[in-house]
Amino acid sequence: MQIEYKSLYLQNFHTKIGYHNSPYMRTTMLRPSGQDQGEEIACYKWPGLLDGGGRLIRAGEVLCKIKDKR
Repeated sequence: MQIEYKSLYLQNFHTKIGYHNSPYMRTTMLRPSGQDQGEEIACYKWPGLLDGGGRLIRAGEVLCKIKDKR
């Protein structure tokens, strides 16, 4: 079993439960190349759980950063 709690961007094994509203948790629309998989994660409320083969057992619950439109 593997606990997942270190991703920077929203993946298919996360459940977005909302947005973090702190002004320090804002992100710009621009991302480094290769980082197009989802919104930027601000913090985890609950980690995800995967089996040894990478199959999802329980999705992680995350709050995402609010996007700045700069």
